[in-house]
Amino acid sequence: MEIILHVGAHRTATTSFQHYMRQNATVLRRQRLAFWGPRKTRAGLLAGLLPRNDASAPDMDTLRCHIAQALTRLEKTGISRLIVSEENLLGLPAHNLRSARLYPQAAERMERVARAFDHRIDRVVMTVRPQHRYWPSAMAYAVQRGHTVPSAAQRDRITRSARGWRDIARDVAACQGAELRVLPFGTTPRATLEEMTAGAIKPPQFHGDLQLNAAPDRDELRAALDGRGADTSAIPAGTGRWQPFDADQRAMLAEAWQDDEFWLAAGGGGIATYRLPGRRTPGMKHQPERAGYHLPPGLIGRGHDNGIEERRMVGSR
Repeated sequence: MEIILHVGAHRTATTSFQHYMRQNATVLRRQRLAFWGPRKTRAGLLAGLLPRNDASAPDMDTLRCHIAQALTRLEKTGISRLIVSEENLLGLPAHNLRSARLYPQAAERMERVARAFDHRIDRVVMTVRPQHRYWPSAMAYAVQRGHTVPSAAQRDRITRSARGWRDIARDVAACQGAELRVLPFGTTPRATLEEMTAGAIKPPQFHGDLQLNAAPDRDELRAALDGRGADTSAIPAGTGRWQPFDADQRAMLAEAWQDDEFWLAAGGGGIATYRLPGRRTPGMKHQPERAGYHLPPGLIGRGHDNGIEERRMVGSR
């Protein structure tokens, strides 16, 4: 049985994909594909791998045996392919915010996942979102759920963090020993499923249009803060997206993303395959928004003349 692990990340439409898989579970079973999402993984199946507030998690031998038994039962039903989708395996957004870094414990956590599945995972799929969009979404979601508004110092630490998506990809690849495919935020559930299964599954047409668990807008954030008696002045009035970073910070985060995506599109250091949705930006005439599989003219030297020593925008991170 082929085992495919979907690790998120958070704020990349993972909830929408999981909903799509649940709604189409019967159809997919006819193609001998099964799905384990949070409703199963967080019901005790992956106890010891997911964040917990107690010390009752089983030891690794017990956990590995528990998962092996579940896999064996599934294989006996005729399933030939399993997708396990659980974004909390990488860590939690709250940990990212506290440390001002993307998934600082990803290597340790993914190493435990590999051991728990007895190194049977065949493919790992990760979705990434540009830093200048990921962090505002993560912050808005956290504030709505009761966290304080990140301070100016915390936002500055995030902006200057050197840890990017390529570091997460390296952590995952080093621990898993499995094929790693990286998808950009905005990939539809159907395209995600097709990529996960390397085209072996025909994605169902239904339930793929919902956008679930979207970040709250400014008006919703102000209402959440006001509802718990917190200061709302940090959130501008209105219904648009909350942007907690200033123009220079956004530029630095965007540059970090461009570096990450350039690395991914150029081959991911031989450890990751980056799949683009294949659409052009409307009205674009010269330089595309993303590098693609072949670097566009004028960017071939990037990483040489424009390396670490010569920053391209507003200073080193």
